[in-house]
Amino acid sequence: MFPARLHSRALLRDKNIGLKKQGWNAIIELSPESIAQLEWWTKNLPLWNGRSLIPEEPKS
Repeated sequence: MFPARLHSRALLRDKNIGLKKQGWNAIIELSPESIAQLEWWTKNLPLWNGRSLIPEEPKS
C-alpha cells in the first residue's frame, strides 16, 4: 500500500517515544498528527480492500 508509509510516521514516532519512556504496557497519549493519521486510515482503508499490496509486473 503505497501511501501507508506516509500516513504512519507520527504513529511510529509516538510509539517509539512511549516505549522509551514507559515500555510496552503503558498507555500513551497520541499527538494530534497521529490522530489525523488514524482518521485517514479509517477513511481510506476500505478503498484498498481487495487490492494487492504487491504491485503487479507490467504486461508487455
